[in-house]
Amino acid sequence: MELKLLYQKEYDKQVSLIEELQEKGFNIITCPDCGSVIITRRKQIMIKCYDCGEKNSQESCPDLFY
Repeated sequence: MELKLLYQKEYDKQVSLIEELQEKGFNIITCPDCGSVIITRRKQIMIKCYDCGEKNSQESCPDLFY
């Protein structure tokens, strides 16, 4: 199997999984202060990072995917 096609299939699987999580009300974001990956509820307004302890609005935390 061509590497590009294999990569695309794996990418599509990841997109499908994140969309499934988002449909259930969750999101995967990163802490803007330390870069830690955080799983959160989409409607949660303030996020406290489990790693560095900083509090940020969800708007300021970049989505890992989209």
